[in-house]
Amino acid sequence: MELVTIFLKLLIGYASIIVYFHMVGRSAMAPATASDQVQNFFLGGMAGAVILNFSISPIQFLIILAIWFAIIASVNFLKLRIPVLRSLIEGDSIELFSENRPNKKAFLKAKLSAGDFITLLRNQGVTSIDNLQNVRIEANGQLSISEKKEDSFNKYLIVDGMINATELVEIKKSNDWLEAFVGSKGLKVEEIFILEYNTKTANIIFVKQPV
Repeated sequence: MELVTIFLKLLIGYASIIVYFHMVGRSAMAPATASDQVQNFFLGGMAGAVILNFSISPIQFLIILAIWFAIIASVNFLKLRIPVLRSLIEGDSIELFSENRPNKKAFLKAKLSAGDFITLLRNQGVTSIDNLQNVRIEANGQLSISEKKEDSFNKYLIVDGMINATELVEIKKSNDWLEAFVGSKGLKVEEIFILEYNTKTANIIFVKQPV
């Protein structure tokens, strides 16, 4: 009987992982954001703790998973609509180098030492800081690097219908300026899927929200 219970729980756990992939839009467990990491920890922890706990029945396991998936769905829904919540959960990208100059406050904010920074650079095949133009650490801990021979980074001023205040400040523009531009196109900010600003040409490209 215990083996049957374990089998049923394993089957439920396997199905729950497939459901989880569909919910978060991933094809692997590798986390892309901080919230993905937390969700993976909880899902793995719950499955491991429940499968060998015979005081919890398969039906109770299903109920626990349903509650957890409801929490995931709610968080994903809210963070797409509330910029402050998304920033709190996912974090923001931080510009570490600008015009080949390191930003000390940015390194402190990212809690990144010089040694860690060098390791991340080497992991991306960069062996010298001499050619660095701009370096940004993304919310998932990966570096985005622009070298002197390359064009400067484009800034994404609107993402998922929300203003990216961090990158807007970096180009020394205001919310009013951005809203005026969007309004001149007969649109609202929430109707924009992605708006990209070229820091060299000041050219602006945008894509409307998919229907």
